[in-house]
Amino acid sequence: MKGFVMGGFMRALLFMNFFIACSYAQSAVLRHDGLMMEKSIQKIDEMATEVLQKTGIHLYVIAVNDLNGSNIHTLHKIYEANMTSPYVAILLAKNDQKVDIVATPDVASLIDKDKILDDYMIPILVSPNKEDKEKSYGAAIFNGMSELVDEIAAAKGVTFISSPGSGSHDFIQIVRFVFYFMLFFTLYLFVAKSYERRRVRVEK
Repeated sequence: MKGFVMGGFMRALLFMNFFIACSYAQSAVLRHDGLMMEKSIQKIDEMATEVLQKTGIHLYVIAVNDLNGSNIHTLHKIYEANMTSPYVAILLAKNDQKVDIVATPDVASLIDKDKILDDYMIPILVSPNKEDKEKSYGAAIFNGMSELVDEIAAAKGVTFISSPGSGSHDFIQIVRFVFYFMLFFTLYLFVAKSYERRRVRVEK
């Protein structure tokens, strides 16, 4: 009898793991339009699988080049049928310069959406370097997702091995420093040139 019970338990456990694996047989990145590197997609899938296994929460990413006259909330509605509750998703539209995070109410209460957008995503997206601009979309998504995972972990009292952890926080601090340095340096050049033009006019 004991062996039968144990056998049934093991079969149920295997079925549960199989169900979870099937849930992410399709990538958590529902669409990316070439805005993300394959390595980032694989890492996000790894995080999404672990978060699902330990909390039952689904993670998704939808990144497009253009909304074609629509809005980012309509983009969410289009893909909502492919999402399983409870979930949280990062939405990004490159040409429209839109980014948002949507979540079911039970997940929304676990995260600080504004903090993730303002501190971990937007500073990367507004990079003044044109060469880095194309890379910034995938980097912002990955950084935002990493912070999402960390906040879910803190709220649920669990540890995610796949989370980049402090490395992600260190990276965003560096990005913010570079961004503000470039901003102040540009402002300094503008003021200096304005002063020089005014001085030349006075001398004439």
